[in-house]
Amino acid sequence: MTFGHRVLAPRGTIYSYTVVHHPTTNALSASVPYVVVLVSVDEEPNVRVVGNLVDAAPTEARIGLPVEAVWDERRADDGTVILLPQWRLV
Repeated sequence: MTFGHRVLAPRGTIYSYTVVHHPTTNALSASVPYVVVLVSVDEEPNVRVVGNLVDAAPTEARIGLPVEAVWDERRADDGTVILLPQWRLV
């Protein structure tokens, strides 16, 4: 099996979602409720990416809504930059 990569436009459609009401750690206590979405990428509908739905109330999430990716930059302990995909309603 050979793997490769391809740059895709950061747009997709909500394929599925869940609203998280209970924090899994104390660090997330102030963040609940929040929405985790599974997004079907527009250019490759069989490719799906998980991320949080940002800038939207949990009641706004719906299957089939268009979204665009935004990137949450984090740093690992060794200084490596990690970009986490998040999604915003279009």
